[in-house]
Amino acid sequence: KRWRDILQDSWKYIQNLNLREIHFELSYETLESVLERCRPYVQSIAMPYAVEEEEEYLENILAILVEKQPPKLIGLDLNDLDLNSWITRALGNFTNLEKLKIDSLRRDYSKDDMKELVESLMNLKEFYYKGGEFEFLRYINWQKMEKLNLELNSYKQHFNFLAALPKPALKSLTLETSYPCYGL
Repeated sequence: KRWRDILQDSWKYIQNLNLREIHFELSYETLESVLERCRPYVQSIAMPYAVEEEEEYLENILAILVEKQPPKLIGLDLNDLDLNSWITRALGNFTNLEKLKIDSLRRDYSKDDMKELVESLMNLKEFYYKGGEFEFLRYINWQKMEKLNLELNSYKQHFNFLAALPKPALKSLTLETSYPCYGL
């Protein structure tokens, strides 16, 4: 009984939930149980790596997060999760996010979805983005954005709008691309 009480009490010490460290697929029920227990305390979540066949599994994890709405969640790492319209709309529910990492090579999401997403994330301070679409960057809340890391996969990107925008809080800008960039 003593150990059970200690285990129950230990959930409050989980601030960072790294689902990448789990080397097997957890059931939906197990994930829901874990998130229910650490929900009030977790501040950062890293989604697991996935292959294309597991995309629905990752969407289910995100659906649990949207439903549970961890109140202290400020960091979300979606590395290896391809965006689609449903995911970008779901992410807009996490208005307290300060750190977001998106690594999406697929283009199933619209420019309007990404615009709506960054407009809803008014507290975003750190943003890592790897993908092909970049026009939505002009809608970031530049009053808060401190660190921006971009890895773009498109040919001949024009970044004139990025250079022209006032960025009072920006402390770090990293731009990586294997193609020529114009406007910076």
